[in-house]
Amino acid sequence: MNTIGEIAVMLAYYRKFLLRPIESLKRLPVVNWSHSVATQGVSAILTAIIVVFIKRDLESLFFVFALPLILIFTTALLTLTIYGYFRLIERRDLPVQQLHTLTSVATLPYLLGFPFYHLLPPLMLATGLACGAALVTGLVENFSVSKQKALHIVGAIVGLFILIWVVNRIAMG
Repeated sequence: MNTIGEIAVMLAYYRKFLLRPIESLKRLPVVNWSHSVATQGVSAILTAIIVVFIKRDLESLFFVFALPLILIFTTALLTLTIYGYFRLIERRDLPVQQLHTLTSVATLPYLLGFPFYHLLPPLMLATGLACGAALVTGLVENFSVSKQKALHIVGAIVGLFILIWVVNRIAMG
């Protein structure tokens, strides 16, 4: 399949995920690594453009360039963290490309909430929890990880996310 075709597959899957998240996480799409990253970048750019229209200031243009890079880096870090845990601690190999697809899909709630974080900062916590729930479901359904193990791993990651959010809010005053 060509690049446009695979990006279309991912975007169709995103739509399915938005309509039926738990059902869609039971079966991840099989796409090339680069196309998954490209879809993520396109989605982040569209989200950033929405931020520009909502906030109507020049500072928001920064997100058009920064958000795709931040999201791609964060997803890669999340993928490598989960992969590394299973490889080093559990002595088990997970297919990294499929794991990356899961983390890409799981960050979709974060992207959807992003334009509104400046209006309602706690929304970031809610979308972080939604991302965590998607990761747990995806790990259980696609990688035969026990629910308890998935909750422990993702719980630690979400806990760190919440801690960083709280420290950031305190630092901002």
